[in-house]
Amino acid sequence: MRFSFIFLAAILLPVQANAQFAMSATDGFEAGFLLPWLFAEQTIALIAAGLFLGQHRKLSFRQMWPIFMVTMAVGLAVPPTVFSLLSLSLVLLAVAVTLGILIALKMPVPMVVAVSVASVAGVLEGISSAPGASDWGAALGVAAGSALRANLFFVTPFLLADWLSGADRWPWVPIALRVAGSWITAIGIMMVALLLAPLP
Repeated sequence: MRFSFIFLAAILLPVQANAQFAMSATDGFEAGFLLPWLFAEQTIALIAAGLFLGQHRKLSFRQMWPIFMVTMAVGLAVPPTVFSLLSLSLVLLAVAVTLGILIALKMPVPMVVAVSVASVAGVLEGISSAPGASDWGAALGVAAGSALRANLFFVTPFLLADWLSGADRWPWVPIALRVAGSWITAIGIMMVALLLAPLP
């Protein structure tokens, strides 16, 4: 949670201040794309989910992507006040750490696990990006911006990992993906430690 505020503090404050008064659909789109509630936590969870699903080439992108988008739409419908930012941060980081471990281990996964990962990633991303604007136009703008940002950080790692895993001329790719999973795990654990550390 605090990572997101620090990372985007320079632009977060003026946008949020304007949102208190009026927000157009364009403003909502920019806020959804650039300023989600939990930028760092959401990003690392999305990258982990994309890499995990792309690492297993038997999982079709055409199957996983619709699941992700439908469940994200469900999450976007959840009012942003239902869950606290701290609880969402911890859940997102727990998902990232777990997926990082699975990427590092490269264990075979049944289809039900893959569907669950795509669904959980979509729902959490939707809940964490739920528009708080009362105006319908602004809310739709936030939802559209959030969907574009989510696809950028979910689809890109998915397709990249899938494509690289199928390139036989690059035998180092599986090792690189497992190393990436280890880094995701380490970063996630560090973020959890900092998040739970008492303020000075």
